[in-house]
Amino acid sequence: MTVDEFLASRCDLSALGFFKCDEAGEYFCDPVGARVIGRCGVDGVHFCTVDGLGEYVFVVDPTGGAVGGGGYVRAAARTFSEFLGLLLACRDTAAISQADGWDRAEFESFVSEIGSTAETEAALARIRSLGVGEIGDAYGYMKEVAGEVGADRLVYGVEYYELTSPVEPVKRWNVSFGGAFFDVDGDDACAVGVTVKRGGFEWGGEEWHVLGVYKVMEGFVVDLGRRLTDGQVDALQELEREAEAEIPVEEREVENPLSFSFTARLAAGGVRVSAKRVTAVVGSPVFGDDDGESVREHYGCGEGSWQFYRCSFPWLRERGEPEEIVLSAKQTRVCVGELRSPVPGDTLSVRDPAGGGDFTLTVCAVEDSELTLPNGGAFEVPGCVTYLRYTFEPEAGASVFSVRDAEAGDPPRVRGGAADFVDSAIGIIGGADGPTAVFVGAGSAAKGGAGGERVVLSNPRFALSPVRWRVDAAVRDRADISVVI
Repeated sequence: MTVDEFLASRCDLSALGFFKCDEAGEYFCDPVGARVIGRCGVDGVHFCTVDGLGEYVFVVDPTGGAVGGGGYVRAAARTFSEFLGLLLACRDTAAISQADGWDRAEFESFVSEIGSTAETEAALARIRSLGVGEIGDAYGYMKEVAGEVGADRLVYGVEYYELTSPVEPVKRWNVSFGGAFFDVDGDDACAVGVTVKRGGFEWGGEEWHVLGVYKVMEGFVVDLGRRLTDGQVDALQELEREAEAEIPVEEREVENPLSFSFTARLAAGGVRVSAKRVTAVVGSPVFGDDDGESVREHYGCGEGSWQFYRCSFPWLRERGEPEEIVLSAKQTRVCVGELRSPVPGDTLSVRDPAGGGDFTLTVCAVEDSELTLPNGGAFEVPGCVTYLRYTFEPEAGASVFSVRDAEAGDPPRVRGGAADFVDSAIGIIGGADGPTAVFVGAGSAAKGGAGGERVVLSNPRFALSPVRWRVDAAVRDRADISVVI
């Protein structure tokens, strides 16, 4: 009888203090990779298996009673079948969870005092019907098993080490569905069957690698590596210089190569499943974070700068093994032109970078306005804006290009130097990488109806001033790619 077979069965052992379940460990003292298979219903005590440690069944006691003299985790049985045999002998999980704190006489006295009811006898009969035999010397068996799995074979999350030891925990490589590369806190199940596959491929003129494919409880985890070019490294260094010079984001001329974004799908038998999450770290001798450098060393990527991606895919077992990973670059916005203080009748010729042809933007109207805004309390909110009305010819350009204020608006300011902020709240809508345009619709034309007229609103300011409008095109710099894994 395996754990999976038991969990799939309708065998109820709750009368013996074993409430079956199937979930990841959630306590600070759960080893990394713990799969909780049953709970006692008291003090959080539960039983689990641990990825990478065979079929051993462990007892976990968050109160510290699992190990004599104080401890949280102890191996209780070599296999789940033997765990059931142990339960036959002990008649209640309480005897198993507390055994290490007793001598033999105390243990046997406790077991002898466990009462018998119709429910407990029925539960014991269910175990026997599975072909499981009773462990003869339960106390001696548990003492022997407890010594077979040393404490050094169990790895815990950061919280455990912070609570139990003042010593800085050793950073350990870990694979989990949660996306972290190191020191996972135990909330996510770790890799159980690990198949590391290495293979390089070119995508968008860049060198990419499939570094590892890992099977976890929730599905599969795929690690990808993208080698950064010398030009991309130079761009990152320039961005650092611009940041140190406090140049506003919208005025920086260098594009961040790390902002490249993609979607990933895992495929098998005609079925494609999208990644639930993608996390990224950078490993570089020039810049990057500690985790990124450790990932670079772990995979032996050698010299150069890398961006590593961990893609987590939910995957049903009946789908079988995945066959390939499909990568699709997300659209990015590229500036293709500007309008500086335009007037009605002005035109701007722009070209679709994706090869979609040439288009002409025509300015229909430019209107200054002052918005009527609610009282901001201690804060004064900017309300001076400019409307730009325009069309594209051909009209399909409206689906390719977008227009926005190229500069940030003014932030709210304290009204008259007031210092009392009680009962005041201000909300600002904007983008993390710079100003966000506000689009205003005015009837069918603004929605692309008759005339195809579009309207865009500038970022608000305290005083009207000439606006520099930026025209962006949505582009994808590379085609989709399928990589056999």
